[in-house]
Amino acid sequence: MKFTVGDNILLKRTGEEGFVIAILPGGMMEVEVHGVYFPVYIDEVDHPYLKWFTEKKKVVKKVVQEIPVEKVKNRQAKLAQGIYLSFMPDYLPDIMEDIISQVRIYLLNETPTPIHFLYEARNAAGHIIFTHKASLHAFGHLYLHPLSLEEMNGQPRFHWLIGDDGATIFSSDNKGVVKIKPARLFEHFVTIQQNNEPSFSYLLADDVLGIVKVQEVPLPLPELHPATPVPAMPVWEPCPVLDLHAERLVADAKALSSAEILQLQSDTLHYHLDMAIAYRQDRMIIIHGVGKGILRQLVQDILKEKAGVKTFHNGWQGQYGFGATEVLFD
Repeated sequence: MKFTVGDNILLKRTGEEGFVIAILPGGMMEVEVHGVYFPVYIDEVDHPYLKWFTEKKKVVKKVVQEIPVEKVKNRQAKLAQGIYLSFMPDYLPDIMEDIISQVRIYLLNETPTPIHFLYEARNAAGHIIFTHKASLHAFGHLYLHPLSLEEMNGQPRFHWLIGDDGATIFSSDNKGVVKIKPARLFEHFVTIQQNNEPSFSYLLADDVLGIVKVQEVPLPLPELHPATPVPAMPVWEPCPVLDLHAERLVADAKALSSAEILQLQSDTLHYHLDMAIAYRQDRMIIIHGVGKGILRQLVQDILKEKAGVKTFHNGWQGQYGFGATEVLFD
């Protein structure tokens, strides 16, 4: 058997392994085993490769750490009982400073009673920016619409009518308008940033037929003239599968930047989640694809914070693979 200096060797008698240090005359060679140098006959050693390939590898058991399942907690109301108009600022991504790009507006029903409501957002000239008429279940939150920071500084008026879920659709007392002056709006932004809060809210009513709180500008709600009817809002239909791919949401996705597309996807998801919760839909499939995982992370971040979401799971599905998340509602 042929050996050269530096080869691995195996002592046949003891099974110990070592290295060839030098080839000696007379069919002998010098080896090193565990730091000890000594001569041996060549026929007393062997190559260790056969031993390496035939011996069983030690199986190392992996200890799987079980993650404790978080107990489901009843949602604690952050606000006192009442009906609120809430304003949540969105910040520009990937910027060190907190620069607000837009404000998302929500209607919060922190009462045990379902309500009917009519909502209008008008600019300073009185033109309707957004209008919506619907019902909202007890302790429900509904995303209404966004406004840019420029539009918010233009002092829009937020008109509202609120009624119970009974025969009387609206109570004549439960109506009003909210107007936020630019200086006051700036104070709100500073306060929520200092307190690390996501939004600020205005109390509209203590309860459905209770006392309406006086707003900053207690203007009467203008009567809707027959010549200028409120544009009809499209009726929301149950959405069991929501595809958030940009090409499904806008005709020309290439005209939008990545930040604009992500904001559009976020707004769309908020809207459909709020409507699904308001209409007591039991489940929804949200298609976000795999890609780099940015949209999937956005979806999961929103679902974690959305009141009314019972649980969600991003597992393998035959039709969507890992590109969709299943949501179950309370």
